[in-house]
Amino acid sequence: LIKHAKNKDIDIKTIKECDIPTIKDMTNSLFNGDNMINPDNISEEDLKKTAIHEIGHAFVRYKLFNTPGIVKITINAEGRGTLGYVRYKNEEGKYTQGKNYLLNIIKVSLAGMASEEIFNGEFENGNTSDLEKATEIARNMVTKWGMSKLGFGRIDDSNGPIAVKVQEEINAILSECYKDTKKIIEENKNSMSKIIEFLIKEKEITEEQFLEVLN
Repeated sequence: LIKHAKNKDIDIKTIKECDIPTIKDMTNSLFNGDNMINPDNISEEDLKKTAIHEIGHAFVRYKLFNTPGIVKITINAEGRGTLGYVRYKNEEGKYTQGKNYLLNIIKVSLAGMASEEIFNGEFENGNTSDLEKATEIARNMVTKWGMSKLGFGRIDDSNGPIAVKVQEEINAILSECYKDTKKIIEENKNSMSKIIEFLIKEKEITEEQFLEVLN
């Protein structure tokens, strides 16, 4: 807001409501559009794809952990550089996690991609952060936590033949998790479709609404 005020030559001591920039203003002038999304450019097809992706995350988490833990699911872009997101409650985390728990976290991370593939026939390239999170967990399982076929020893996979084996094991973990995630979504496609349609209509829903539509 201060930067915007400077750009507009406004006295920030006397800013009025009309001086507060809209998302469109910020995408056009403040950040020159970098990593910002102009809501006016979002199509109905974009909204549907985003709803499919986000409900994928929320639904698989619900099935694996028996609780949604949702604050809200939104397909309002909000100028954040993303078309939508699921915000979860700040639940008390575990100090340590077992292998099955970590694999479930990977499955939730991959659920947006899997949902896109099940509903649309393919996934698109908006899954960077999801893949990074899933890959980092899998890499730690292989190289630090002794949770893979490569054994218990800590592995330095920076170079050499072992790096190839580590990458193969990471891909094996991710592939198996992705397969399991797709199965969950395929078996619950009808239930998910109802929630997806509701989210497209409302643009933003709470945990209570998620469960009401699901049940």
